Amino acid sequence: MYNYLNSTLGNVLLKVILLMVVFVTNSFVAIVWLSPSNRTPVSILLSIIALYDTLTITFGSAIDVASYIGGRSLSVDACYVVMASATLAFIFHSLSIISTTYLAIQRCVICAFPFSGPRLCGLRTNIIFAIVSLVSMIALKMPDLLISDIEGVINILDDNTSVLYCNVNYMLNDEAISVLPKIYMYIRFFALHLIPACIISFCMVFCLLIVNRKKMTTSESSEQQRTKTRTTLMLTLIMFIFIVGEFPTTISVFYRAFFTKEPMWLTTSTGNRFCNITLVISYMINIWVYIAMSKQFRDGLLSLFCNRVMSSNKSKAMNESKLANISSVPCSNSSNCHKICDDVKET
Repeated sequence: MYNYLNSTLGNVLLKVILLMVVFVTNSFVAIVWLSPSNRTPVSILLSIIALYDTLTITFGSAIDVASYIGGRSLSVDACYVVMASATLAFIFHSLSIISTTYLAIQRCVICAFPFSGPRLCGLRTNIIFAIVSLVSMIALKMPDLLISDIEGVINILDDNTSVLYCNVNYMLNDEAISVLPKIYMYIRFFALHLIPACIISFCMVFCLLIVNRKKMTTSESSEQQRTKTRTTLMLTLIMFIFIVGEFPTTISVFYRAFFTKEPMWLTTSTGNRFCNITLVISYMINIWVYIAMSKQFRDGLLSLFCNRVMSSNKSKAMNESKLANISSVPCSNSSNCHKICDDVKET
C-alpha cells in the first residue's frame, strides 16, 4: 500500500515553478546544441540529457499535483496517475544518470585516443546507446507495471481528517512483490548511483590529467586544440555538478537499501524533497556552464535572439517603407490607394 496522498499546496507550487525554469533553460539548451552549426555527437548527447532531466521533473511534478488533487477529492484516479508518474520519473532519471555516465566514458575515450576516439563515439554509437538504455530501463521497471487493480482506501486520522491510501494489486504473487522493492533498491544503489559515480569520477580525473599533460608538453597550441581543451573542461564541470546533485539521493538510497530500520533525515518526506530540489538545481546550473565555457553555445544563443530581433526590425522597416511610398503616391484613383493599404495590413 502506498502512503496516503498528502502533497501540500506549497510543495506543488514549488515543483511547478522549478519545472517552468528547467523547461525554459533546457529548451534553449536543446535548440542551441541541435542547431546545424553546433550539431555534433557530443551536443546531441547533451540535448538528450537535457530532455531526460526535463521529463524527470515533469513527471515528478505530476506526482505532487495528482497527490494534492487526489488527496482532497479522495479520488482513486489519482492513484493511477501517481503510480504511472512515479514509474516514468524513475525511468527518465535513470536514463539521465546512464547518459551522463556514457558522456564521461565517451570523453575519456576521446582524450585517450584523439584520432580514433571521435570515430568510435560517433552518432551511430549514440543512437545504439540511447535505444539500448531506454529498453533496459523499461524492462527493469516492467514487473512494477504488472498491475491488476488499484483500490482507494479511505482512512480517518487522529485529527478526524480523511486521507486516501492507494492499495495496489499486482499480477505477481505476494512473495515476489514483497522482495521486489528491496531488489530495486540494491540495483538502484549499485547500478545507478555507486558504479556511475565511480566511473564518472575516474573519467573526470583522467581527462584533467590528459589536459594538464598536453599543456605541459606543448607551449603553443592551435585554435582547434584550445577548443577541444575548453570542451573537455566544460564536460568535466558538468560531470562534477552531476555528482554533487546526485550525492544526497545516493546517501538516501544507500540507507533505504541497507539500513531500512535506521532513522535517517534524508529518507523522510522532507529529506526526499531536499534531494529532489538538489537534483533540479543541478539541472538548472548546466546552461550557465555552457554559457560561461562554450563560445559555440554563446554564439548560438546570441544568434537565436538576434535573428528574432532582426526579423522583427526588418518587418517593421518594410511596413514603414510601404507607408512612406503610399504618402508619396497621389491618390488619383481611390481603388489603387485601397489596394496598397490592404497590402500593408496583410504584411
